[in-house]
This record gives sequence, structure tokens and C-alpha cells, in this order.
Amino acid sequence: GEVTLTVPDGAPPAWQSLTLEPDSGGEATAGFFVGHPFEGEPAELQAFLSGVGPGAHVLLPGGDLSQNGLELVLDRVHLHGHPGGTRLGTRPGGVTVVTGHGGSTGLSDLALDASYLGFRSAEAELLASTPDSPTAVVLTALSYTGSTFGPQAGSDPGPIDRLVLEDSRLVVTATARLTAIADVTLRRTEVAAHEVQVADPLAVLIDGSSVVGHALVDVRASEGLAVTGSTLRADDGNVFVWATGDRSAAPPAPGRLVVQASVVEALSQQPGARGAARWSSTPGAPPSSSAATSASRQRETSTWSPRETATSPSQATASRPESVGTTAPS
Repeated sequence: GEVTLTVPDGAPPAWQSLTLEPDSGGEATAGFFVGHPFEGEPAELQAFLSGVGPGAHVLLPGGDLSQNGLELVLDRVHLHGHPGGTRLGTRPGGVTVVTGHGGSTGLSDLALDASYLGFRSAEAELLASTPDSPTAVVLTALSYTGSTFGPQAGSDPGPIDRLVLEDSRLVVTATARLTAIADVTLRRTEVAAHEVQVADPLAVLIDGSSVVGHALVDVRASEGLAVTGSTLRADDGNVFVWATGDRSAAPPAPGRLVVQASVVEALSQQPGARGAARWSSTPGAPPSSSAATSASRQRETSTWSPRETATSPSQATASRPESVGTTAPS
């Protein structure tokens, strides 16, 4: 028979675990989605999202959902893929996340094939009604394939409070630019792009993740940067890991760099070049604090363990073979 459920006000959104105990005995469990199921035609998706309002969680149908080149704009809504698998395609269009007037936007359990996944500041009239209200962007179990990720060079992405990627995979043919005001977090996530840039939030956490750029990996945070159980690699370029600190303070405040059980590695694809620069931390060793280490790709692979220095900014660098391996002066 049918079971009718009434969702009380204030119930947590998205997927919840539901347990039924019939009078005849036993029990049954199932996942139950609290939110708005989308059941229309693909071309109706944008209008549907605009109508559900800020904070809504929307469940997409299973299968292939093509937008036929249209841009999809997400403004403080959360898209969830179907448990049976949802592929959302927008090429040659893309997906834009509107930021700067509070709330949060999320993409979960979804395969997204788009020309871009970008951020854009809200319109001026909306910003005026919600001043100083950055937006959080949370990506969970997202598989994204596209040309770019993040704001375009020279554009205003709007204030993003937090950028969180968990159990996700980004494959980007050009630049992946991860930016936020407070923090950027990667957990159990793979990022592969021509260039990967993490653009100077207060804090960065890269945990159990892989960040690979063909030409560049540049990770910067102003207060603290932690890399644990992860790999940062450039296949034919440089890797920079910076905890820049606050030089305007009196006295200047150093940033804190922690690298544990991880590898920072720069490889060379140039004809005649051999070996690699490899900066790795040793499991069980104390974390580095305000450490500054530089390495170059030479004939043999070199390995550095983190150590204590008093330099600021904190950095670990694996650089191109034309450079000379040094320890930065304190």
C-alpha cells in the first residue's frame, strides 16, 4: 500500500534516513528526500530553480539532463543528482553560481559536463539589501568536466565565504581557480587542470586529496595552510605552497604552513631533462611551522623533510630545472 508522510516545519533538508515499522512487525529503511523534485522538461529547469526560492534543495531526475547550450544560474539553491545517476550537460553553455548576498549554493551527487563552472557577483540592487554577506559554495560528490573552474581572469566573482569540495573530481582543460574569503577546503578530492590556483583565502586545508596541474600548482593562504595525506604535483612546471602571513601587522605576523604525510612534486617533460624536484613530509614527523624550502628538478630526485625556521612568508616550492635548489634565507 501507499505510505503518506508529512514533513514537519524545520526538518533537515536533502536526503534523510527513513525507517518504517509496520504493525505486522519488522522494519524497512529507505532514503527520503526533503525538498523539491524536478520532474519537468530539461528546458524548464532554470525557471523551476528561480521559482523555488533561496535555500531550496532540488532533486534532479536520473539519466541525461541536457540544457542544449543554455547557461544555468544557481542563486542560493542546492542541486542533488538522482541516486540512479544524473548527468547534467550544458555545453557550449556553463553553470554560474551567484554570490555576495548570503546563503549557500551546493552541487551534490552529480556529473556535470559544462564549458565552465564559475562565480558571479549578485546584481547591485541585491547586494545593497544584503551588505557584507558572502556566499558559501559546497560541492559534494561532484564530477565536473569542463574548460574552466572558478572566476574568469579579471572578473568580479563576488564575495565567497567558503569553498568546500568533498569526495569530488574536477577535470579542467584550462585553469581551475579556487577562491574564497575565509577558507578553501578539499577533502578526498581530485583536481586536474592545466593550471591550478588557490587564491589567497585566510585558510586552506587539503586533506586526502590530489591536486595536479600540467604547468602550475599555486596554493596560497594568508593565515594558515595545511596539506595532509595529499599530493600536489606539476607535470611540467612549478609548484608553490605559500602561507603568506600579514606583513602589515606590527610586528609582521607569519603564516603557518603544515605539511604531513604528503608530497609536493614538480616533474619535467622537457627533452633531455631527467629527474624531478620532490618535497615530501615524513609520516610521524612534526609538522612544519613557518617553513621555507625551495627545490629544483635535477638529475636525481631529491626529498626534503619539513623543518622549523623563522621565515615569513612560509613556503614550500618545487621549481623548474633552470633554478638552483636552495633553502630560503631566514
